[in-house]
Amino acid sequence: MTYGTVFRLIAETRLSPERAAEILGVSGMTLRRWKGLPPDEEIPVLYARAFAAGVPQLIIDGHLPAESLTARDIMLEHNLTAMRATMKALGCSGPWAGRQSAGRVDSVVVGLSQIGADPKHVKFVDRHKTALSGFAAKGPDWKERIKGLASVIRSSRLTSLDKVVAYGALFYLLTPLDMIPDNIPFFGFLDDFALLELALAYYRSHFPKFFSKT
Repeated sequence: MTYGTVFRLIAETRLSPERAAEILGVSGMTLRRWKGLPPDEEIPVLYARAFAAGVPQLIIDGHLPAESLTARDIMLEHNLTAMRATMKALGCSGPWAGRQSAGRVDSVVVGLSQIGADPKHVKFVDRHKTALSGFAAKGPDWKERIKGLASVIRSSRLTSLDKVVAYGALFYLLTPLDMIPDNIPFFGFLDDFALLELALAYYRSHFPKFFSKT
């Protein structure tokens, strides 16, 4: 977690820095000291743990929307060990799982591509496409991401290799094996939504012409 992430999160809460610091378990003096530090520099590990523990409370208290991408990035990074285990169980392998942070988009995309490259996972998603409508009904943000990835796997203009990241994200959504179990009230689908967002961002970045025509 970087200093820039910290201040982006606090800005999203619309709380005073002092009040946000109190909920997140740091002092206002510490935040003021961080103001002058490089935004892309990592904060100390102990503070990162405190922030990760405080984020759910901010959402519960209504200070942060459940759809906050900053909050999801923090929680995903905090759950790195669980994420590695889950991705490995779903078919990921290779050095990315041991060296890179779960908060880094590139490493997550590699993991999703490995999941989506498994023919059994592709068949599973293809057989359960109708189940995606239930997730899309959770709200417009869910619908946008699921619709975008569904258009990827249906496309005749993209190759099977192009589609592996989308298949990986949708398989992760549909399978009950998650780093945050789906039956945990309120927070169970945070990881699913975050991975859908990362996968869609990948396609919008690498295949902009595809999305300009869909």
